[in-house]
Amino acid sequence: MKDRYDPKCIVIGDYATQEHYLKEKEEIEFNIGQSYEETPARTLICKYCGGEEFKVGQGDYFTAIKCIKCEYEVCIHDG
Repeated sequence: MKDRYDPKCIVIGDYATQEHYLKEKEEIEFNIGQSYEETPARTLICKYCGGEEFKVGQGDYFTAIKCIKCEYEVCIHDG
C-alpha cells in the first residue's frame, strides 16, 4: 500500500513526504493540541493548489488527508 495517491501527477519523485506538499497556516485556528507542546494544533494548507479543505481518513494507526480541490492524498500520521 502506498502512503500517497496522486491522480494529477503532483508528486515529483518517489519519496515525497507531507512537508513537500503541505504547509502550515500562520494564523492559529485551533485551541487543542498535544499536552507536551506549547502551541495548539496547526492548520494545514495544500502547497500545490492552496486548498484549505481536506477529507480525513483514519485507520487503526494511520491518518490520511485528501485535498478537496486537487484530490492529492497523503499520510499525515503513521504509528
